[in-house]
Amino acid sequence: MESKFRVGTQVDGSRVDIGYTSLAELVRQAYSLKSYQLTAPDWMSGERYDIHAKLPEGATKDQVPEMLQSLLLDRFKLTFHRETKEDPVYGLIVGKNGLRLKEVAPDTPPSAGQGVKTRPSPSGGRGTHG
Repeated sequence: MESKFRVGTQVDGSRVDIGYTSLAELVRQAYSLKSYQLTAPDWMSGERYDIHAKLPEGATKDQVPEMLQSLLLDRFKLTFHRETKEDPVYGLIVGKNGLRLKEVAPDTPPSAGQGVKTRPSPSGGRGTHG
């Protein structure tokens, strides 16, 4: 007997198979959310579930998210609320004097004053002390 390990959602004819998917991902699929739009406890991303379901007669692939919403409400007792949050957004625009970015050749090490600046560790690079 061959065992198949599936990850993600597959709709094939009258079957829906969702394999090794977190509860957070199920909520994102059901409500068409992007990952940054869902704030949830860490355990919702850690635990994984497999869902195997038969679609009702006449149901289409487009109705799967709505059916997934019902499953989350009925089986998982999902409750939620929606809220609007403001996050900072940065725009990269061309200034009045044109571009000031310089192209760097691949595999070129950063020169002084370029790249990421680092700070010494609080332990002075000697490791941690107890």
